[in-house]
Amino acid sequence: ARGDQMLNRALLRCAVTAATAASCLHVALAQDVGGLDPAMFEEGFCTSPAPDDGAPVELNTNRMACAKLMEFVYSSRLKVLEHLQRLGAEANATADVDASWKQDMRAASKATSLLGAHAHIIAAIASQRAECFSEHIRLLLTVGLRRLKVLTTGHFKQLWTVVQDGPGAYGPVHKDVVAWLQEAIELVEADLRTTRAVMRTWQLPSLDDARFYSHEADGRYSTMEALRRDTFEEFQMDRGLLRGLIRHVFPTDAVVADFGAGTGHYARWLNDTGLVTAFAFDGSPDVELVSKGSVLGADLGKPLDLGRKFDWALSIEVAEHIPPDLSGIFLQNLDAHAASGVVLSWARPGMQAYGVANPRSEQEALELVRQHTGLHFNGQLTAQLRAVSSVVSVAESLLVLVRDPNAPGVAAPVLEDSLAPGCSPEDGWIYAGNDVQMYSQVESAAACCELCNSNELCRFWTWSREDTHKDLCWIKSTRE
Repeated sequence: ARGDQMLNRALLRCAVTAATAASCLHVALAQDVGGLDPAMFEEGFCTSPAPDDGAPVELNTNRMACAKLMEFVYSSRLKVLEHLQRLGAEANATADVDASWKQDMRAASKATSLLGAHAHIIAAIASQRAECFSEHIRLLLTVGLRRLKVLTTGHFKQLWTVVQDGPGAYGPVHKDVVAWLQEAIELVEADLRTTRAVMRTWQLPSLDDARFYSHEADGRYSTMEALRRDTFEEFQMDRGLLRGLIRHVFPTDAVVADFGAGTGHYARWLNDTGLVTAFAFDGSPDVELVSKGSVLGADLGKPLDLGRKFDWALSIEVAEHIPPDLSGIFLQNLDAHAASGVVLSWARPGMQAYGVANPRSEQEALELVRQHTGLHFNGQLTAQLRAVSSVVSVAESLLVLVRDPNAPGVAAPVLEDSLAPGCSPEDGWIYAGNDVQMYSQVESAAACCELCNSNELCRFWTWSREDTHKDLCWIKSTRE
């Protein structure tokens, strides 16, 4: 409440009654079809007197024209900066005098209240008047909230120090408060510089531009969604899978590319091990800005050439968001940039989540891999990763695809013409289900199929050439 009152008083000084209203109140009456008057960004604009006709002027954001509302957003931030500068100057002035720790904490509390109240008010306006806020303006506001989150943590650190050490910690507290207030001032100054640059080109947004979308039409996260997930650490990370990759799949000093990386959480974890080198790529608009350059832009729904190959490619919780008609291009992009193999997850049908437009059964996913890549399913590595994955939806949909068809764990192709009529092979699969009988020393898949045909209870069969189950044949009444 204190912060709201402080902010309201600050805004009233700028534009509430005609007697004290600045000329900034009048320029915002411009037509919404145009931009904003650049004069509003000039120093002293809100302090020059406006014509006074004696009538009070109501400041109602619900009825403002959009151009006027954008001016209100800018001028209110300007007033916040003025108050912060005043608080910072007062805190600096007490450096050489016997000021109490309470004065410093009061100044920091006022600053936090002011910043928080301003954030609440602007967020409420952006929600109620979404038709006025273009994508760039909304992005600007959310970046400001992200920075405020970090700044607020600094203030809580000061409170912790006072509670922990009491008034005797005044010296350290005073230095922290002065530094923190300076940080707050610099943050708002930088924010205003960006605001001026963005608002100089502001135009009334279209309805589509004013709406929020979590995903682009081609499955990529929108910039706003990527920023939100990164700010509040909502990108899911399967640490069990990562440990399994280091233990079972990636050799030491391997170079890995994470495609559909979000803001790079998997690549950061891998790089922190020092055992491999990982690069992150994502198709979200402005991902390089959101990730501060740690993730490079790469649209997986279009043919991609990064000019190099990596030892392994990683793409987790991405495939199901790619539209079905782009699945082939997506897989070709992974194939083109992976020398040794790809670790991929592809959500199963029935998964309920935002943006899941292309779930696939394991059989469907492997058929797409066969059609669009030169990679081979490795059942052994897949089983090892599924066993250690800590996220159920990822574990059940993991696929390890390798370049070498002779690698351990890759099943050799079954020749269909060697099978009896009615025997359809699904190479690389071992099904669970109700066993009718198990036979050992069955020399071929064709022989296993014949055993199934000879038993009226058999509907499915599995034959293994793996060393651990060499020449075993299971005939089954059901499969799972």
